[in-house]
Amino acid sequence: MYSIFIGVVHTGFVYLLFFQSLRHLTAKTISFMVFIDPAVAILLDILLSGFRPDRFQWAGIILIFSGMLATISPRERKTRRMIS
Repeated sequence: MYSIFIGVVHTGFVYLLFFQSLRHLTAKTISFMVFIDPAVAILLDILLSGFRPDRFQWAGIILIFSGMLATISPRERKTRRMIS
């Protein structure tokens, strides 16, 4: 019963809030939030259930967090100079 309740609340209510807020957020914030969801799930699985990832799973975890950092880190814009 608890699993059904958590599933309904998470998929129903939380996603409803998330998708309704998309029109008010920047693309950068949206992409960060999309990366955060699986990262939090992985960390909670490690902390709460005692799950121990193997090396391929650790590589995936590192790639997820690298993608998150790349998304939120500021970038320099390269400008092209026209030679007259």
